[in-house]
Amino acid sequence: MDRKQAGILVSLLVLIVIVGVASWKLNGDLPPLNSPVGNLGVEQTEEENDDFIKQIVERDTTSAANMQVLQDIIDNKDNSEEVRNQALEQQTRMVVQLEKEQSLERQLKAQGYENVLCLVADDFNNVKVYVKLEEDLTEEQMAEIRAIVVSQTEIREVEISRK
Repeated sequence: MDRKQAGILVSLLVLIVIVGVASWKLNGDLPPLNSPVGNLGVEQTEEENDDFIKQIVERDTTSAANMQVLQDIIDNKDNSEEVRNQALEQQTRMVVQLEKEQSLERQLKAQGYENVLCLVADDFNNVKVYVKLEEDLTEEQMAEIRAIVVSQTEIREVEISRK
């Protein structure tokens, strides 16, 4: 993948986030800025809901910040070609990682797991799946989640936790 393609991928990723936030805001579900995040349609205590949402927001915020740092390195003409290429490679890996996480989350939500967070390790050797449920996951549910993760990512090391 060359630099232009990576730039296009990053631009599309940013565009997807912007469209998602705009859609969320137009539907009236987005809380105002600088206000606590309230119940997003899931009946849970505010503390439990906030912890799960904080993890998702932290992941997305960290990813966005890292992508921006890498983009700044790529755009800086004072950096050597080698440094810029390394930043581009890392940025490309991050895009692939984010795509895998989001794809897994969409697939799991389609299977009925409404609140789910997937984290693919930086080295792509394992996946952590956090599922928000009232009761413990059954062996059948864990097998179903594991099968989805393996089929979507080809990563066999899967850690599943209930939040």
